[in-house]
Amino acid sequence: MTGAATGSPWGTAEFLANNGAEVWLITHRDMVGAALEDSNRHLFYQRSVERGIHILTRSHVVAVELGQVTWRHETSAGSQVISDVDTVVPAFGRVSDDGMYRKWRERNDARPIYRLGDCVAPRLLRENIAEAYEFARSL
Repeated sequence: MTGAATGSPWGTAEFLANNGAEVWLITHRDMVGAALEDSNRHLFYQRSVERGIHILTRSHVVAVELGQVTWRHETSAGSQVISDVDTVVPAFGRVSDDGMYRKWRERNDARPIYRLGDCVAPRLLRENIAEAYEFARSL
């Protein structure tokens, strides 16, 4: 099984590789895992080599067709094809979801409702924890 992932889904890429998939991670960025701490990024790259994850940076998916993905490096005029692709996992960045907040707010309950963490804007776990801690202290 071959899978192609786009964006910066290092966790998904590792999961697929750990379960026997040949993985191609395609991103338009200069590197994969830029938001990771340096030591964690280094370990990710080390595990990627061990698991045979193909990492294509500064590249774009041109087309997804039955059984293949066509991609192009930003400096190249030509495209390349990855064949025998069973699964494509797109990752286009993180998006906030405040649906539950809005749903509870529509109830017009007298109790106050607050938005915190990823409901407000995508961020790292440590930032969510710090925000929740500061909010709890303010109560």
